[in-house]
Amino acid sequence: MYEVCNFRIAKLFSFLFIYLSPIVGTAQVSSTFEKVLIKDTSNQERFVMYLDTLDKYLYRDISIATATIAECEKIIEQDTPLSDSILFNYALQKIYFKFNINDPLGAYRLIADNEMMLEFGNLDAKSIRTFKYLRSFTYMTIGDKEAAQKSFYEEMELAKAKRDTATLVNTNYSLGQLYNDNDEYEESIKCFQQIVDFSKSFEIRPTTMALTYMEMGESYSKDEDYEKALVSFHNAEDIIVEFDLDILKSDLLLYRGNVHLAEKNIKAAELLYEKWKVINSGSLDQNNINNTQKFLANLYRAKSKFPQALSVYKKIIAATDSTNLDDLMESYKNMHEVSSQMQDYESAYDYLREHNRILEKRDEDSKRRKTAYLKIKYDSEQKEIDNKLLASQLSQNRTERKVLYLSLAIFFLLTTLLVGAFIQKKRYSNKLEDQVAKRTEKLKKSNELLNASMEELYEFNRILSHDLKEPLRSIVSFSQLASREASDPVKVNEYLDYVTKSGKQLNQLIEDVRLYIEADKLSNENKALLSIPSLVSDLEYEVKKQWPDKQVKIKCNTDATILFSKEPLSYIIRILIGNGIKYNDHAVVNIKVDYSKENSFHVFLIEDNGIGIDPRYQDQIFDMFNRLNNRVEYTGSGLGLSIAQKLAKKMNGEISVVRSAINEGTVFQIKFTE
Repeated sequence: MYEVCNFRIAKLFSFLFIYLSPIVGTAQVSSTFEKVLIKDTSNQERFVMYLDTLDKYLYRDISIATATIAECEKIIEQDTPLSDSILFNYALQKIYFKFNINDPLGAYRLIADNEMMLEFGNLDAKSIRTFKYLRSFTYMTIGDKEAAQKSFYEEMELAKAKRDTATLVNTNYSLGQLYNDNDEYEESIKCFQQIVDFSKSFEIRPTTMALTYMEMGESYSKDEDYEKALVSFHNAEDIIVEFDLDILKSDLLLYRGNVHLAEKNIKAAELLYEKWKVINSGSLDQNNINNTQKFLANLYRAKSKFPQALSVYKKIIAATDSTNLDDLMESYKNMHEVSSQMQDYESAYDYLREHNRILEKRDEDSKRRKTAYLKIKYDSEQKEIDNKLLASQLSQNRTERKVLYLSLAIFFLLTTLLVGAFIQKKRYSNKLEDQVAKRTEKLKKSNELLNASMEELYEFNRILSHDLKEPLRSIVSFSQLASREASDPVKVNEYLDYVTKSGKQLNQLIEDVRLYIEADKLSNENKALLSIPSLVSDLEYEVKKQWPDKQVKIKCNTDATILFSKEPLSYIIRILIGNGIKYNDHAVVNIKVDYSKENSFHVFLIEDNGIGIDPRYQDQIFDMFNRLNNRVEYTGSGLGLSIAQKLAKKMNGEISVVRSAINEGTVFQIKFTE
């Protein structure tokens, strides 16, 4: 069952390298890591820096990646507190690293050890999809094709339900490879054709499409439908030429050359070989070198130049790693066939015997690795069972403690009531019970308010610590860069510009935090007759001073006067109008303010013609520090709507989104009691 397919792993990582190339940096590492770290850098910050380094060098320099992982492990061994998302991202990087060093069994062990993290609720959806895809691919690589196929189909069904095109493309691509390896070429072609069909409705990376056509062509070729194979390779070539995907040219020529050899078109195969030599001249990629040599040997065989073919096969064996048993077996098998064609039966026998010796060794390795895989799988399942049992026991213990505490509380409460009833005179019993009830209710409300405040404070501190670190980290990092590049005024000014922007961002964040805290001090008690048109007119004057470069028109569609406290209501309407101006790309910003009375409720509608809010995120916009747009296009801390909602709740009301869509503006409703 266990067969490590080096060629398949190589193709996976060529696909991943191209797919991930936009995020791979070109920074240089000097003296390991000391120069990018300062003395007071915390372990958490060091870990994040190492994780960035691992991301950059995972596919470029194995020695740097190995050293980085060692540094990360040292930090983890010190019990450094790290968030679940950071640890999960680190686990993903290590899984990629295991594949990069051709250790799929190690990758599976990491997957088994970290699978429980999928149950955590604070991981981003993209990381979870990546983990599940790698799990399915690992099953396929280690030979558990039944588990791989089942896993791929499960992911495909979830992706269809969520309309997740990226996952559908990945799973179809790997399923196509799986069917190809199982010689189920018709099913393989269906998977690759599905990706082609997706490309008609969705934008798919050119590299993905080129690789898809190449895989499809290989399936057609193995199914001996050479005409359709060449059509697929032609489609791949068009994409490679249009988008300058030079990294794929060598593999494409190999596929086409093998088709020409299968068709006995020696002349066409020779022409492709000449092109291939030009492309691979000076290449240090051993895989490309070996493929070139294999094709040359097959070309000699097709031309009946058996001695030359035999000589090339010997060179291939000399250059092949002794651990690469599949390639060695293939070479000895070819040498056996060539020697037989030359009627050198003694050499043919020797090559066959060497082939069989390697086959036995591969079978032994396969059995050993299969045993190791099954042991890891068993240990993982047993660990999951133990975790569930432990969780059940903990839950039972909590329940028992709750029952015990409740019993004690009831006992003490009854004792207190009995003693009180015994001491107090009968004529005061009704009055005492009434007072106890009122005080209990008041205490309950106080506890509820206290708990809500504590939860809000905890969330506020947690998010604030993260948002404060972002500009501080930028200030520290770019200050260090400026000091290093002191001899280059252009770079120094560029880095200082980033420091200034981060300082302004930090200042705005602190100012908004102050407003959020002071929102509790605004009172609803000082009520007076309030003219809504006058209120809107005052706010219009303020916001036009704040945004002098925008043409703002605010229309008040009511002349009503209400009895209410001006200060909190003015805060809320100013925040909503300000958002309508800030998140607005029109030449003229139009704001409408409507008011109505519904029973005992005051209802305000604030409408703008801004960029709108995606319906998927309308429930999140009132969360603290939650921003749906980046700070480059739209400044702000993400606290404005949180402050407005907090004030609305103090007014026994709330703010909600009545209507909004992307590029179609937004209508907010403020609803509160008298």
